[in-house]
Amino acid sequence: MPSSYNPPPNPPAQWVHSGSGQSTGSATFSDVTGASITIRLPYAGYILCQSDISWSAPTDGPTAAFRLVVGSQNGDETTDNASGTEIGSLGINLLSSSLLPAGSYVCKLQFRKAAGGGTVVMNHCDLWAISTILS
Repeated sequence: MPSSYNPPPNPPAQWVHSGSGQSTGSATFSDVTGASITIRLPYAGYILCQSDISWSAPTDGPTAAFRLVVGSQNGDETTDNASGTEIGSLGINLLSSSLLPAGSYVCKLQFRKAAGGGTVVMNHCDLWAISTILS
């Protein structure tokens, strides 16, 4: 940790739950409805996002892909396979890869069908975002 690190007494944090039931058969990432948070940084800092995801597939075989986005920084893609019509669950996180200047940033969850047939359905998710501030 740099010697200039001073955590604020109450770091800006947000949480949202989405039970959208949204589905996709697209290979292109799209935003999950309701899984978006705006965090305001009064000073330069980093933002950590995390999401717990529950998804399903009405038909056998698709591979779902998920990623978090902080501002214009896309997180790594995380994939999960469906076996039959079971419900998949996973957790992903993203720490902004560079120091962000003061300002407002949107943190959001995106998904797509990475492979296989059928569609991917978002059952529900929780999304958290918290900032750390350097001064």
